[in-house]
Amino acid sequence: MIITGATSGIGKAIAKKLHSENAQLFLLGRNFSSLKNELQENHRDDFCEVDLTNDSDIQEFVDRVNGNCDRIDVLIHSAGAVHMGSLENVSVKDLDELYAINVRAPYLLTQKFLSLIKKAKGQIVFLNSTAGLQTKEFLGQYSASKFALKAIADSLRLEVRSDGINVLSVYLGAAATPMQEKVQAFSEKPYRPENYMNADEVAERILQVIKNGKEARITDVTIKDRENFHLEGWS
Repeated sequence: MIITGATSGIGKAIAKKLHSENAQLFLLGRNFSSLKNELQENHRDDFCEVDLTNDSDIQEFVDRVNGNCDRIDVLIHSAGAVHMGSLENVSVKDLDELYAINVRAPYLLTQKFLSLIKKAKGQIVFLNSTAGLQTKEFLGQYSASKFALKAIADSLRLEVRSDGINVLSVYLGAAATPMQEKVQAFSEKPYRPENYMNADEVAERILQVIKNGKEARITDVTIKDRENFHLEGWS
């Protein structure tokens, strides 16, 4: 099983839960010091420091997996970046970073691993955002990347359905993560984690869907806190 963005937020919470179930994991991230301190040592986790904007890093990781696996049961795209601001002020450089991490990297990794996923008749999971379904002011560039990710998932689902692969998109509402803290800082509002969905609880819901997704043919799920749906914020 492969998880990108495994060192922060929802990806980290998913990694911890699957680690506790003794799953064999390839974990992608930039800084594993915190995660490693929170996990009991075992020999089934492979920690891979990968910059998803760097093709050389991605290819090195692909070679590493190909040298150790003959199939991939689940590929979870959890890594993501956010930049907020008006079109007038957000730089093209920031837009390029959103495209590289939120769109290009999951596209490339899926393409590289598709043959191994086909062997397992596995699952591909795109952690999207409710901002990938609708947008608002100062969020256009982020939403654009998430709308693009939805299009990739929807198209891929049709392309691989005859191969027995399930493609799942999870649209997340506001959760207590470092990304949400950044969103609230932009809005100049205090960040109160207790007002948002807990990352561990969200991870548990996602894993329940993944475990039942193929048999139930689940393709799209939205997860948000109904009690706090009025709060401004995006995953």
